[in-house]
Amino acid sequence: MRESTVHPFVSVIIPTYNEEKHIGRLLDAVIGNRYPADRIEVLVIDGGSRDQTRAIVQEKAQGCSSVRLLENKKKIQAAAMNIGIREARGDYLLRLDGHTEVPDDFICQSVRALEEHPDAWVAGGYITSCGQGKVGQAIAAAMSVPVGVGNSAFRLGNYEGYVDTVAFGIHHKWVFDKIGGYDESAIRSEDYDFNLRVREAGGRIWLSKHVSSLYKTRDSFRQLAGQMFNYGCWSLKTMKKHGRVPTLRKIVPVCFLVTLIGCCILGIYHSWGWMLLAGVLLPYTFAILFGSYLVGRMSGWKCALLGILIFPLMHLSYGTGTLCGLRFFWPGYVRKSSDVSYRQQLDSLGSRHGIVGGPRVPTEELL
Repeated sequence: MRESTVHPFVSVIIPTYNEEKHIGRLLDAVIGNRYPADRIEVLVIDGGSRDQTRAIVQEKAQGCSSVRLLENKKKIQAAAMNIGIREARGDYLLRLDGHTEVPDDFICQSVRALEEHPDAWVAGGYITSCGQGKVGQAIAAAMSVPVGVGNSAFRLGNYEGYVDTVAFGIHHKWVFDKIGGYDESAIRSEDYDFNLRVREAGGRIWLSKHVSSLYKTRDSFRQLAGQMFNYGCWSLKTMKKHGRVPTLRKIVPVCFLVTLIGCCILGIYHSWGWMLLAGVLLPYTFAILFGSYLVGRMSGWKCALLGILIFPLMHLSYGTGTLCGLRFFWPGYVRKSSDVSYRQQLDSLGSRHGIVGGPRVPTEELL
């Protein structure tokens, strides 16, 4: 961090929806961070929670003037971020999710990472995935190895340097003045879309090994399938918007799925189609077994057996979502977040949380 005794003012933006199980612990961790209390504000932007989330936040706000509860009428996460950006007073804006846990040096280390790399517009760190029960633990482990998440550096914990995206990043506020806010036109991929726009504008994103957080993953096969489906679906919209494939890991699952389908169709007419299918599945099976071995080392051998099911579920759900995302390429396709209610969007895609990404929000709407 800078040598000056004047610490930069940090606005922590937390979009929430039904986070009663986690939000109190997160707010306590943020308020109790080893960073000057008078140089922090915490903006909780709630999308109409139906549980005790709002009551918990209001109780925390009564005991700490730096905590504010704001309403997100659009009920989508990108809109929450834009509300936070507009209301923020900080020099730096730090985004967190309601079901995240952070250590007591999280803000200090985030600020330091950004200030020690003047060419970085955004800085962030690693997330350690965790889940409840054997299935949740196996899912968390699967989302921490390359077989599950490819070269997603912020999930793997083995790299420090410039990357394509980070989770829970800290931003200079002027970045939003320069390239606009978050996209409110789609579900999922809002962070990746924003970070892609940062890089297209000439900015860089720093991944620090000193910044870390704990992220609660899905705890069931159904929730995981819905999450991966959404990721695949909305990542294709991001590709359409930017006119390119931003990273290979975004299209590997759908290429694998299309290959399987193609081999099965060929097999109906020619026997060598089944030979091609075997040639694809054999190395894939070895990859799954190796990934399950890594899961077993991390979380126990019962979880390794679950990994044999979890990895194909992740890959095929993501690939299926990407195929379904082809609708974004249909002529005349238009979708606005205001056209369909938040809960309808979530129910239609079988997801627990709504996360959004897409076109630029004009600067004047953020000021």
